[in-house]
Amino acid sequence: DRSDELTRFAYTVSHDLKSPLVTVQTFLGYLEADLGRQDAAGVAKDLGYIRNAADKMSRLLDELLDLARVGRKMNPPKEASLQELAQEALSLVAGRIAARGVEVVITPERAVLFGDQTRLVEVFQNLVDNAVKFMGEQPRPRVEIGAETRGSQTVFFVRDNGMGIDPRHKDKLFGLFEKLDPGTEGTGIGLTLARRIVEVHGGKMWLESEGPGKGATFLFTLADAS
Repeated sequence: DRSDELTRFAYTVSHDLKSPLVTVQTFLGYLEADLGRQDAAGVAKDLGYIRNAADKMSRLLDELLDLARVGRKMNPPKEASLQELAQEALSLVAGRIAARGVEVVITPERAVLFGDQTRLVEVFQNLVDNAVKFMGEQPRPRVEIGAETRGSQTVFFVRDNGMGIDPRHKDKLFGLFEKLDPGTEGTGIGLTLARRIVEVHGGKMWLESEGPGKGATFLFTLADAS
C-alpha cells in the first residue's frame, strides 16, 4: 500500500541522512577540542570525516532529486543504437571497471532504442555499475551487454558472471534503498532509478539469476525499440 511505502521511505531517508549527520556533529566536538589543543593532525582528521559525511548527504539528496525528476523532466526522445548508449555508459563507470579488471562485451548486433538518451544511458550505467560491484571473488569478471528477441519484443540485457542472487530476493532489489549487502558503497537507489526510467519509457525491467554464485542478468523492454 502507498502509505506504507511512503512511511518506509521516510524512515529510510531519515536513517540514511542521520548517520552522516551524527558523524558531522560528533567530529565538530572533536574539532573544537583539537583546535583548543592546536593539534594540527587531529584537526585535519576531523575535517576529513566531516567532509566525507557532508559529501554522502549531498550525494543522497542529489539521487533522490534525480529519482523525483524522472518522468517530469525529460529530454526530447531520439533514436540511438544500443552500442552508442552502452559505450557512453561504460565511459562513466570506466574507473570501477578498470579497478576490478572486468571484461566488458557489447553485442555487435544492431538494436535501436528510442527515448531520452541521457536517461537511457543512466539505465546502462546503473546496471553495469551494479554488476561490477557484485562480482564477488570471480577471477575472470565479465559483463555482457546485448539485445535479443523474445516473441515480438526486443529485450535488452546486462549479464554478469558475478555473485548471483537468490531468486527469493529478486523483488527486493528494485525497492527504494533496498540493499542486499549493506556493506557495499552507495545508497541503493541505482536499480530503483533504472527501473523507473524504463517504466517511464513504457517498458519493464526484471532480473534473472540461477542463484548465488551463478551470475545475474538484468533485462528490460521499451515501448519503442527495434
